[in-house]
Amino acid sequence: AQVERCRNESTLLRLNNLSSHLLTHFARSVGASYLHHMLSTLVAEVALSKKSLDVRRDPSGGLSEGQVNLQNYTARFLDSILK
Repeated sequence: AQVERCRNESTLLRLNNLSSHLLTHFARSVGASYLHHMLSTLVAEVALSKKSLDVRRDPSGGLSEGQVNLQNYTARFLDSILK
């Protein structure tokens, strides 16, 4: 019934009702455990790493070591989430 009454699909889940509250609670509870399971090892690795994550520009115009490291970590995070 809620779907039929909605005039615009982009506002469907913005409504303040029981179904949107249940979906929010479900997403938070399941999403948090999923992210913890999928990313905790990688987060710990980044936190304990001695690799530079300094993203200041390299004077030569290329990517700095920190930028390359950040790109690699970002790719690994996305791979973990999307696999």
